[in-house]
Amino acid sequence: MYDDIKHWVEMDNPLLIPSAPHTIPYQEESLIKFLNTIQFKSVLDVGASTGRIAQLIFNNFDVETYHGVDLSIQRLQCAKSVTEKYKGVGVGPDIEFYGCSYYDFRPEQKYDLVIATEVLMHIPPPKLETFFGKMVKESKNHVISLDYYPIPFKAIPNLADHNFLHRYPDLYIKNGFHRCQEIRVSDLQSMFHGQKE
Repeated sequence: MYDDIKHWVEMDNPLLIPSAPHTIPYQEESLIKFLNTIQFKSVLDVGASTGRIAQLIFNNFDVETYHGVDLSIQRLQCAKSVTEKYKGVGVGPDIEFYGCSYYDFRPEQKYDLVIATEVLMHIPPPKLETFFGKMVKESKNHVISLDYYPIPFKAIPNLADHNFLHRYPDLYIKNGFHRCQEIRVSDLQSMFHGQKE
């Protein structure tokens, strides 16, 4: 049986190649375009990995706080390295990365934006509600997830044991968002956004 925490701890490889590297430019382009339509100064990156999203945000937006959490200590070392140049001397953004399970992460603040890129697709259905509910609770305003989402929504044969199909629009509505905005990223991926009122 798949154990999400055990699986990703065992996969602790900073050079792990994404399963669909050809989608990265589309993800980044869609994310930058969308983030330009909202206001945020603090970010929680759930599944921060090597800091790809952190770099993208720092290269395009003025952020005061950026916290990332990931199970992989090795990947977070990469994230710390690539974001070091964004730290000011005495002033500048508060950048911290935490190596732990998101279930165990206990932030001392809420964030304008909570983002998870290709994370929720790896959360087993029985744990999804708790995981996503925690993201919503830790957000002051915006929650974004970017994940595998085929259109039409249908079961995919031979899906790897660590990948799951979730109905993200339903998940957002169930967790208190009046609407879930979907932005198509590629033929198999969408970005989902919920904003608190």
